[in-house]
Amino acid sequence: NQVYIYRYLRPYLKFSLPPVPIEAAEAEIWEAVAQDGMDYSHAVQRLGDARQDGIPLSSRSVELLALEDSDQQREFVEQNKSVPLVQHTSITCMSVIKQQMDEPSAVSMLIL
Repeated sequence: NQVYIYRYLRPYLKFSLPPVPIEAAEAEIWEAVAQDGMDYSHAVQRLGDARQDGIPLSSRSVELLALEDSDQQREFVEQNKSVPLVQHTSITCMSVIKQQMDEPSAVSMLIL
């Protein structure tokens, strides 16, 4: 979730990506699982309904919904219910554009 710009083989600049906000409905479900001990099958059902309603889910919830076996779902919920719910951002460098010369050592710009 960070981009480092190097100059003379040393980090020169660092840019941090902003965090992705978590939807309130999803946060409520995971909070209920952690505090009230909501049954995992009910949580999976509610997360599935939220996805059907068009709510963007975090990678944790998507991974839970991808599990087909109920034992794996229960184990996943038990492992992750006490972990804070965060969505990490990702970035990809698509290409590099040379500013003035088309040489390997020329100054270039990232296409993100």
